[in-house]
Amino acid sequence: MKRKVFAAAAAVAAHVLAITGVLVGFGITSGRERGAGHEKFTGVLERGATIRILENDTAIKQGYFGELIDAFNAKYAEYGIRATDANMDQFSDLENDGPFGYGPDVLYQANDRVMRYAGGYHVQPLPIEDLECYAQIDQKAWDAYKMTVDGEDYYCGVPVNVQGPLLYYRKSLIPTDWQTEWDGDGNGVPDMLESWSALYKFSQQRKAQGKFGYMKSLIDPYFSAGFLFSYGGYIFGGGNTDAGDVGLSKNGAEKGANVLRQLASAMDERCIDYTVTPLAYTQLAKGDFFATMTTPDVYTMFIDALVNEGGYTRAAAEGELGVADIPQLPASGDLTETDPERIPSKMMGG
Repeated sequence: MKRKVFAAAAAVAAHVLAITGVLVGFGITSGRERGAGHEKFTGVLERGATIRILENDTAIKQGYFGELIDAFNAKYAEYGIRATDANMDQFSDLENDGPFGYGPDVLYQANDRVMRYAGGYHVQPLPIEDLECYAQIDQKAWDAYKMTVDGEDYYCGVPVNVQGPLLYYRKSLIPTDWQTEWDGDGNGVPDMLESWSALYKFSQQRKAQGKFGYMKSLIDPYFSAGFLFSYGGYIFGGGNTDAGDVGLSKNGAEKGANVLRQLASAMDERCIDYTVTPLAYTQLAKGDFFATMTTPDVYTMFIDALVNEGGYTRAAAEGELGVADIPQLPASGDLTETDPERIPSKMMGG
């Protein structure tokens, strides 16, 4: 291509069709207009272009990146336009490599990294108003990719999937007597899937038996900061605009920290670093872990582990893997409190 072009998204799940639209909208354009130090695509197809796309490793390992490339190339063959794998490490650094001409034409990355690149003019703004998905995406999601230069707003990425954490668990590990022993509110849902207090109690019981209940790398702020937010903590004040007001320990945030401390007591030393994160798939598959928290895009990795490590057929694995919303928290921040008042968990999204 004549210029480097760019697309970005916040998560890997459900983006195959969406990113095709992204490429149609601005990944293969030759018409451009300049403004405030940026070039902005106007939507004219650049015939004969070859587009190098940098995806993340999950998309490549799961195989749908190749399906995307094949589908795109079939659709645009008549224009002589071809997409190909950039064949670069998913953590390629445009800040250092971009000025030397190294980098993909289309990049798939988290919005925080994308906007760091945008601030250094390593990626170009996009004509988001011209995309079919524009009206279907909430303005708050678009604003994650907005930068303002000389009073004019520029959008340097397209949000493909806005996501938050989920609880993954093994259905067969729920006690057979859960309807009488683990359904205190009688709503037909096991308590350990609705309440952190019940999940903590269940985790303690499993640990006493040499197994584990809930396991997570608590050092990971993406999944742990939400416990602070749930009780009034925040990152920056002024609607997350005042970097001089850091509120991670303010309001009732210490209650969330206490919840994390209690959860850790039902785990082992692996929770203090990132050890649990790569182990979670196989340990759930083997039955050593009952549950963990992570994002929607890795669902198939749990399924693969149940097939490869747990001996399940794929259909049986899909029936065995449970997915639930994040449980509610005790208002007091004490997981040992009997029949506590519950509040919703407010987790970080991306």
